[in-house]
Amino acid sequence: MLRMTRAPFFALCNLLRDRSLVSEREGCTVEEQVAMVLHVVGHNQRFRVVHQSFRRSIETIHMHFHQVLYAIGE
Repeated sequence: MLRMTRAPFFALCNLLRDRSLVSEREGCTVEEQVAMVLHVVGHNQRFRVVHQSFRRSIETIHMHFHQVLYAIGE
C-alpha cells in the first residue's frame, strides 16, 4: 500500500521523530501520519480516499499532510 518496505519506512519515521519535526498529535502516531502522506503521494489519491482508508476527518488528514510534507522538506 505504501510502495516502501518496512525498514526505510520506520527509519524515516524515526528520523522525523528524533529531530522533532513531526510529533504525535490527536491520537495519531507519526507512523500513521507518514503513511497518509505516502499514500497520497505514492498513489496520487485525494484526501477523500485517504479519509475512507484511515478513518480520519479530511481536515485532520490535510493538517497532518502539510505538517509531514514540511518536515520532509526540512
